[in-house]
Amino acid sequence: MARIFITGSTDGLGRADAQTLIDGGHQVVLHARFRDRASALDDLGSRSAGMIIGDLRTDGEAPAKEVTEPVFQDQLSARLAELSGVSLF
Repeated sequence: MARIFITGSTDGLGRADAQTLIDGGHQVVLHARFRDRASALDDLGSRSAGMIIGDLRTDGEAPAKEVTEPVFQDQLSARLAELSGVSLF
């Protein structure tokens, strides 16, 4: 099965996709922009391939409110490789 990284997987379509893919046997790496939002993934967390918490915007994008944990591309690549063997291009 595929290893999949889903951004914004704490609610809405991202969460629905994550749950569907996990239920289908895929290895899913979950994402929450803020640590307090990660608790929304408690029920999926134990069945996931891991979780990344942080803001994934690039430096040129407008900042989100209350950004406390920016994740830069090199950090994201390393964390994805550690969790699931996914490469970021």
